[in-house]
Amino acid sequence: MTDMKGVNENNGIAIVGVGLRFPGAESLTGFWSQLADERCVVGDLPAVRRDSDESFSAPGGEANRVRGGFLADADAFDASFFGISPREAMYMDPQQRFALELAWKAVEDAGYQASALQGSRTGVFMGVANTDYTELLEKQGDAFDACVPTGTSSAIIANRVSYWFDFRGPSLTVDTACASSLVAVHQAVRALERGDCDQALAGGVNLCWSGRRFTALRRNGMLSENGLCKAFDASADGYVRAEGGAVIMLKPLATALAAGDAIHAVIKGIGTNHGGRTNSLTITNPQAHADLICSVYAEADVAASSISYIETHGPGTPLGDPIEIHGLKTAFSRLTEHEEVPAKPSSCGLGSVKTNLGHLESAAGIAGMLKVIAAMRHRTLPATLHFDQLNPLIRLDDSPFYIVERTQPWQPGKGGDGEPHPLRAGVSSFGFGGSNAHVLLEAYEPQAYQAQAGKGEQADYAEPATDAALDEAADVLRLVPLSAKDSEQLRLMARNLLDDLRGSEEGGRASASQDRTGPGGLRDIAYTLQVGREAMTHRAVFLAAGHSDLVAQLDAFAHDRQAPDVRLGVVGQDQRLSLLAGDEDATAMFRSWIEKRKLAKVAELWTLGCDIDWNLLYVDETPRRLHLPTYPFMRRKYWIPGSSVEGERTLPSSDTSTASSERPEPRPSKTVVAGIPATVGTALQSPAAVVSAPKRGFIAEKPRAIPLRELSEAGLDGAKDQSRDVSRLTPGETPAAVPTSWRIRKVAPAPDRADRAELERQLVQSLAEVLYLEPAEVDVDQRFIDIGLDSVIAVEWIRAVNDRFGADLSASHVYDFPSVRALAGELVGVRDSLTGAVEAPEAVPGPADEAVLDTTVRHTAPDTASLETALTESLAEALFMAKADVAVDGKFVDIGLDSIIAVEWMNTVNTRYGTSLPVAAVYEYPTIREFAVHLAQRSNGRKPGAAESSDFDIDHVLRQVQSGSLDLEQAERMLQL
Repeated sequence: MTDMKGVNENNGIAIVGVGLRFPGAESLTGFWSQLADERCVVGDLPAVRRDSDESFSAPGGEANRVRGGFLADADAFDASFFGISPREAMYMDPQQRFALELAWKAVEDAGYQASALQGSRTGVFMGVANTDYTELLEKQGDAFDACVPTGTSSAIIANRVSYWFDFRGPSLTVDTACASSLVAVHQAVRALERGDCDQALAGGVNLCWSGRRFTALRRNGMLSENGLCKAFDASADGYVRAEGGAVIMLKPLATALAAGDAIHAVIKGIGTNHGGRTNSLTITNPQAHADLICSVYAEADVAASSISYIETHGPGTPLGDPIEIHGLKTAFSRLTEHEEVPAKPSSCGLGSVKTNLGHLESAAGIAGMLKVIAAMRHRTLPATLHFDQLNPLIRLDDSPFYIVERTQPWQPGKGGDGEPHPLRAGVSSFGFGGSNAHVLLEAYEPQAYQAQAGKGEQADYAEPATDAALDEAADVLRLVPLSAKDSEQLRLMARNLLDDLRGSEEGGRASASQDRTGPGGLRDIAYTLQVGREAMTHRAVFLAAGHSDLVAQLDAFAHDRQAPDVRLGVVGQDQRLSLLAGDEDATAMFRSWIEKRKLAKVAELWTLGCDIDWNLLYVDETPRRLHLPTYPFMRRKYWIPGSSVEGERTLPSSDTSTASSERPEPRPSKTVVAGIPATVGTALQSPAAVVSAPKRGFIAEKPRAIPLRELSEAGLDGAKDQSRDVSRLTPGETPAAVPTSWRIRKVAPAPDRADRAELERQLVQSLAEVLYLEPAEVDVDQRFIDIGLDSVIAVEWIRAVNDRFGADLSASHVYDFPSVRALAGELVGVRDSLTGAVEAPEAVPGPADEAVLDTTVRHTAPDTASLETALTESLAEALFMAKADVAVDGKFVDIGLDSIIAVEWMNTVNTRYGTSLPVAAVYEYPTIREFAVHLAQRSNGRKPGAAESSDFDIDHVLRQVQSGSLDLEQAERMLQL
């Protein structure tokens, strides 16, 4: 066991998960390869970026002068994975999209399912500084679209992550310029220490789209002329901009140890301050820098002589670098003055990751942290690139510091007795407005920390036994599951895991905590993928008896060769599994299979959609989580609508080469143990249901179980649509929406049947325009929901259709007639097999421009059983769910019916049954069964078209008047005032 001199008992914050994306690297392993190979990824402005902003290509523009660290496909996103429509994705700052993907990766890297964190006290702290996309939207796009306010707000970068994952902890975005991400980590650490959250996600994102920003920085003399960061060098002439981001998952160290978490490193101390008033707003105050370092190390009770590396801010500016070094020297001089062991010359290395990547600005601090974490794992210090001759303003001969000029082994500091300290490093980050941040990191050594954990009351985890019976014995099969949204993604996941395992075989992972090939390796791989990944639609299970066996199976599957010990399945293809749900005999049978090690049968069940309590496989074992490859997102380009590059929506992803057309999948219901809903947030646990009916995965939909909001918070039809510009689709002003039962009919001749083909063509054209698609991408028989038509955009489109053709369709018609062909048939009075019996369009007397009240009841009320069936179908359509997932006794709030969708669904119901029920009915009758009884009572025996005043909520009507959806005369008639 490594002697960890000076380790404090479980003090600190554990870094348990990492999600990163830097130029040329999308994992910690890939990032380390760049560092170890001494690669600089800075390059010229990619050709595709020249069209993103006219400032680049304008005369005298930056296009031929810009160099930086640029991300490939930074404008791409897996929108369907997160249940986001293409239109909303286009108006979202790519930094928001970026944060969502990185957060997912951090959770998976920690070995947890995202659904296990639903409702938990998880905090989100994100650093961001640039608003380039907002600038481009204002110059090039429609800055008035309803998606713009949320899509361009910096606050939403953190809030969207919390919203989508259903986190209940603090959620805030930090902007302290280039110190943003490290300040965000500081905020997360303090929140954990105060008990404000149980775990936290923290980090930063940075993307550079604006040519004007490059021009302004160059004119200020801040950018390097040759595009190279030469930190500490005599030829340093400015910084180099770069893109990237990272998110880390944090937990209190004691909690992480007790849970058996995989730990990357430990935060022993962190702090921030400001430089106050100096000679210039943008010049760092070395005295404040020194004060900060002294306070961080003193609070952590760590000797400065034990620090063997400092990852500096090191931007490569001729004055900034010397000022930073001066602050470091001042701090260490103060700290070591009274220490027993003085700091030795050349005992603490200095480096800057900016020489490899460039300056990631708001994500710079987190990039420096991850460089240190990777270096600790490999016990190697990477070289500082482009260093030739020390800046003459820097003096190191009277300090413990030296520049790490070449890649070399990382030697830890030693105490007075000659025993080594753990690897410890500081990371600094400065904002050009005066903010300073510094974090103290310590390497995680499993044996030493577990020895300390053994002294605490929470230590219920111990290093597993290493006998062959638990590890690689030939008669011990392990079930290694993988799943994805489609078959291509599934094979890509297998290839990524294969590469990871082969890397461990070649010694690519030095840390014992990351060992895949040693004792327990296969067990821990299987366990991590069982309890630490969401179960998605396309599934594969590998039945392996050892590490080499798993590698062979993965290789065969990844390259489409036959693998006899691989079980494949697609959820939903075998409906007989519903017979097992809640069946005591099925549960007993499953337990018997576990006891008798009939694992092939267990694997078959899981591939077809059953939920498995994987912990039953480890009754006599204590598995641990590992850091394994995370989900490979599909990449599709989403750019500013109407801009010159908006139409380029190819799929050049390094993750996958094909796009999935699979519709969004609903999120699973909460875990149930012995019929009792499990409490989420007290611990991070795997699912506990033994066998259940098939359910689709957590991904690609906003969380279920979101309570319905008060009506005052609802985005009602009229209120939502007033801000949407549909002038491209309609020649005149779009009419305001009114309740279905009082819809204004604009009378005009309907197209005759001979014109149906032309009508379909026009509908395709207008639908393509409102969704920002090419007409060729809209098939007349394709369901609207499959091409991204949500309820909000549907209202806008139907208004445009009504205005163009003089019709009186409501938005609910996109559910009743769910394709262009079906809707065209409704417009001309021809209903094909998709829409029901033939019905001619109703003739309404009066001139074409006359408005009359439409009081027609189009349907008679069926019996309650038929109502339940019809309501289930329409609600499933509204929520983009399978009908089987909507239980007649399930509460609306538990299947994700929020107040906005409730408005649209109620319009559908009222249109179909000639009623005028208010949206509040979903609160009063919160299940399909209760609602069907109420609807039947309202429908039976009523005078056609007569609205009952009791069905209207006065506040609901007044809000529509306030929003402009109704005028006072209409409201008075509705309320019979």
